[in-house]
Amino acid sequence: MSNQCRTRPPSKENINLMRLINRLEQISNLNLARPVLSEAKQDSQFSSSDISGERTSKDRSAEDIAWYWELKGLETTVKHAKTILKTIEGSSSISQFQENAFPNYGELNDKLKVIESRVKAALELCKVPASKNIPRTKKKVVNSIKKPELPVSLELKPDSRVLNEANKANDLEKGLNEASLDQARKPLIIDEQSITNIELIDKTLNQNSSIQDQLTDELSQMASQLKKNVHHFNKLLVEDQAIIQSNQTKLENNSTLMKTQGGKLSEISIRGRKTTWLTILAVLAVVLAWIMMFIIIRLT
Repeated sequence: MSNQCRTRPPSKENINLMRLINRLEQISNLNLARPVLSEAKQDSQFSSSDISGERTSKDRSAEDIAWYWELKGLETTVKHAKTILKTIEGSSSISQFQENAFPNYGELNDKLKVIESRVKAALELCKVPASKNIPRTKKKVVNSIKKPELPVSLELKPDSRVLNEANKANDLEKGLNEASLDQARKPLIIDEQSITNIELIDKTLNQNSSIQDQLTDELSQMASQLKKNVHHFNKLLVEDQAIIQSNQTKLENNSTLMKTQGGKLSEISIRGRKTTWLTILAVLAVVLAWIMMFIIIRLT
């Protein structure tokens, strides 16, 4: 499980935080004081002083106000980075954050503190702008801009080739409109062949309609006949079912009678066997008695 945690990529919040801190560090490494004009710019300004004049105090104050608000924006971004770092601290993503070869929480917090101190030092050097000193020159600048006017030499003139093509297109359109009007005004000329074709089509349509009517009549007759056959077949089925049920009841009665008569016949057969054995024994006893009497008579 530890290997899997180490190989997991860092979260999106951690990457965004690192990028934000690096960007703030790069900005803070630059000079956060109010930008001062370089010597080359100053020389160029002094050289062009005859044309444009010196910078006024209003322009200077506008630059100070812009620089102040830039520093305030940096301060808010530093605070935002601090809040993100606090939310990440103590969560499950801080272990990921440290295991993926990123600086730990303390180093990042120290970096943010250094950047914040530099921004505060730069803000102390700047004057807080008053609400009255905020320049609102956008409307004046926009109103002072005049609409551009085309010079006489640069006025667009249509090319002769373009004019010729436009005239040709107009002529073609007029010709097409006139041709369509002429065709609409002309009377319709119907040939004899077209009339015969129409008559043949009418005949075929009539034949088809008559054939269709015959087929529909035959189909209706077949449907009625099928209905009659179905009713007749249902009647026959009902009759056959009644006959089968009656025969089944008769067979059941015969089976019960056979069972009862079979029992009686078995009893009668047993009795008959008994009587036959008794008669056989009686005959044997009589024969033995005659034999014994004959022997006794002879001996005496």
